[in-house]
Amino acid sequence: MGIFPSNKTFRDFFIHFSLIILIFLFLGYLFFYIYLPSVTHHDESISVPDLKGQTLEKSIEFLETVSLQYKVYDSTYSPGIAVASVINQFPKAGEKVKSNRTIYLTISTINPPEIKMPSLVGNSFKSAEMTLKSYGLILGEVKYKASSSPGAVLGQFNSENQNILPGTALKKGSEINLLVSSGLGNEDIILPNITGYTLEEAKKMIQNNGLEVGSVVFDENSGQSDGQVFKQKPSNNQNDSTIKVKSGEIIDLWVAGTK
Repeated sequence: MGIFPSNKTFRDFFIHFSLIILIFLFLGYLFFYIYLPSVTHHDESISVPDLKGQTLEKSIEFLETVSLQYKVYDSTYSPGIAVASVINQFPKAGEKVKSNRTIYLTISTINPPEIKMPSLVGNSFKSAEMTLKSYGLILGEVKYKASSSPGAVLGQFNSENQNILPGTALKKGSEINLLVSSGLGNEDIILPNITGYTLEEAKKMIQNNGLEVGSVVFDENSGQSDGQVFKQKPSNNQNDSTIKVKSGEIIDLWVAGTK
């Protein structure tokens, strides 16, 4: 008997060894391509639904049907949006995610936060519009008045057309009406002589004539009675009916006494 195995013995060994290798390869295929993907959901993705505008309750029900989780990440007030409705979501609608992924939701609240009214008077209408938007306020009715500053905001009012002072506490989403300058009007107005009247009387006369009060300068050395207007610009000391100005023009005043 030789020291080397016979051909038959070697052939049997090779066959058995090959079978063992094939079995290992087959088991490896089953593990990596069948079992592992079934556990990890490999290559399985879900398109994120669009939940904006939906109630939180309906959104939760829908997410559960497509094997997605949810978490309310934030809440804020949004005018015109029903309470407990989805305002924003992450990931965004249409993105591909794996099942059981958490979708973070921002929902609307019932009580709007309070903010302080900004100062819009003197700003351009466009600037005022942008400021209102940034504060979460709504632009309401816009009225126009002849003035020397075309496009400038002349007044800010609430929905009841009451003047709103800067810093006034308002609910976010409140409606703000604006009075805006349309520039000087085409109407010629006889310039009134306002000297000799009190400051309050002079202001009323100016406004009633469709004009604007400009600078008010107090002079305690004028020699006139305190509180009396002794000078105006432009002037019409002689009550000349031929001296005319355009509607919306500014009249500066000088008043006797101290402020």
